[in-house]
Amino acid sequence: MTPFRVCLAATLLTLLPAGMAAAQSPETPGAASGSMPLRPAASAPATAPTAEQGAAQAPAPEAAGQAEAPQVSSGPMQLRPNVEADAAVPPASEDAAAAKRLPAAPSEPPATTAAPAVPPATADAAAPEVAPVNAAPAGEAAPPRERRSLLVGISDNAPPFSTTSRFGVRGGFDVEVTLAICLRLEADCRLVPLVPSEMSAALKDRRVDLIIASSGGMDRVADVAAFSVPYVSLVALYVVPRETTKDLETEESTRYAAVTDTIYAQYLTEIHKRPGAVRLYDQASEMWIDLALGRIDAALATAVTARKDFLSTPMGEQFRLSTVPVKDPSVGAREAAFAVRRNDTTLKNDLDVALKDYLASTEYKETLLRHLGGGLANPPQPAPAATGG
Repeated sequence: MTPFRVCLAATLLTLLPAGMAAAQSPETPGAASGSMPLRPAASAPATAPTAEQGAAQAPAPEAAGQAEAPQVSSGPMQLRPNVEADAAVPPASEDAAAAKRLPAAPSEPPATTAAPAVPPATADAAAPEVAPVNAAPAGEAAPPRERRSLLVGISDNAPPFSTTSRFGVRGGFDVEVTLAICLRLEADCRLVPLVPSEMSAALKDRRVDLIIASSGGMDRVADVAAFSVPYVSLVALYVVPRETTKDLETEESTRYAAVTDTIYAQYLTEIHKRPGAVRLYDQASEMWIDLALGRIDAALATAVTARKDFLSTPMGEQFRLSTVPVKDPSVGAREAAFAVRRNDTTLKNDLDVALKDYLASTEYKETLLRHLGGGLANPPQPAPAATGG
């Protein structure tokens, strides 16, 4: 072999590894050699050669150290940008817009945890209220207020104010008034029947706490009692024979009658001084009998009582109420009130409040009309207003 051929073979051996490396690397711009076509960028991911690949592709040290020969250099290596991969990955702003268009991925419900038994104290929490010493425990009703008990003296037999039926049930105007007042006082009341002669002693000895006696007899207790505001005004008239034409206030020969210890007995004895002019009776029934028998000429009594006890019975068919009113208006329109002991101001004040409320109710008007109707009983007149001196 000639020296020229030896040199050419050595040169070819030197260039052969570099050419093979250029043909194997798709990223090396070696299109001019025409030895191997480039693979499409879509099918070959653009990855940097690893260290092992770089070492394998580097020329062997022995070959590099042989005779100097001109080397083919294609310039510095440049990685071709992966255009298709960049288009598939949207920029950050497009990622956010796409995330908004996509439905939210279902998330697992948060794990439930039991609420703490005691809420944590806050700095601005109000201080707990301190219950009064005598307050009822929480959840328990307060004990009911103790009701007062009252013993009420009432006329034993004085219709239509107080009477007992054949079944032992007591009724009448005074009974209904008492029940209404006890209801307003929130008191438990028990009726104690009394005859007029017993009333003063029963109140003084504390056998009763108060007395109601619309039919009369309250004058007997005036020395030991204080009186409430009045609850009724009762008309008083003379009961006379139907054919009488006498002027009962001026006729000197008239024989008058009234029940003992009443305002009527006091009035008659004051204006008729002659002996025998006035006859007093302990019981109204005795007075009606003597009037029917002609032993007296006129009896002064509460009109509703006379009508109920006498005029509505066969014995009183020949008698009537006088059309001439009593001259003294305090007698002709007697006002009835409750009586209490003089030192019992609390009970008296409570009675006054309860009576004022009762008198303003329709209940009172209905009771008055039912028992004492016909214009013979009226609501009490209001007290005149005090005037300055």
